Amino acid sequence: MGLIMDQGLRDKLSGAIKLNGGIRSVAKRTGLNASNLSSWLKGRPTVSQEKIDGVLKEIGLPDLKPAEDYVHVWRIYQMSPETDDALFLYFPDGFKATHIRVVEPELREFVPPWGGNELFRERVAEFAFITDGNVRASLVVEKGWDSFMPPFQLATDPRVSERFKDVFIDDAASFNITNPSINEFDRILYKLEAPAKSGSLEEVLHTIFQEGIFYDEAVRRLKKK
Repeated sequence: MGLIMDQGLRDKLSGAIKLNGGIRSVAKRTGLNASNLSSWLKGRPTVSQEKIDGVLKEIGLPDLKPAEDYVHVWRIYQMSPETDDALFLYFPDGFKATHIRVVEPELREFVPPWGGNELFRERVAEFAFITDGNVRASLVVEKGWDSFMPPFQLATDPRVSERFKDVFIDDAASFNITNPSINEFDRILYKLEAPAKSGSLEEVLHTIFQEGIFYDEAVRRLKKK
C-alpha cells in the first residue's frame, strides 16, 4: 500500500525537491519525465508509487522519514514559503541552524540606498549548518546574493534556533563546508562554539578537534583516560 499524499504534503515535497536541485535535476536522477513529476506535484496521477518512492529516496526522505546516515547538502539562491515548509519534513520537531558566512578580513565602506555609511566585511560564501541532533544538513547559498547584505533567516518559528558566525576566508580553508561527512559536520560546529572554560572536558575535546581528530577518535581517546 502506498503512502497517502494529500496536496499539502505534495506542496512540501515540491519545496524539498527545490532544495535538492529542482524538478528537472531530480527527475533526471530518478529516470522520470520532468513534466510528469511536475504534474504529480500538482495533484495529478502521472507518476507511479514505485517511481515516487525513488524520488523520496533521492531527496533523503525514504518512506517520508529523513535519512540520518549522511549529511544532506542543499543549494539555493533564496528561501521561499515552499522551502521553509520543506525543512520541517526533515526536522519535524524543529532545529538549530548555524549560519556560517565566509568573509574577507578587511573592513570596507558601503553606502546603502537608504543613506549613511556602513562598514562591512565582504562575504565570499554563505552556508547554514542545520541539525536536530540526528538529522544534519548543509545549506549552501549560491552566488548571486549581494555580498554586503546581512545573512538570511531560515524560519520565524518557535521550534527554530538560529545563530550567526563569520569565518575569515583563510580559516575556512581548513573546513570541508561544502560537502561534509557526519564527523566533519560535527567537528565544524564544535569549532564554532564559544570557547569552553579552562580545564573542562569541553576544553579537552576542543583541543582534540583542533588537532584534526574526528568525533569517533575523540570519544575513543577519552574512554581510555
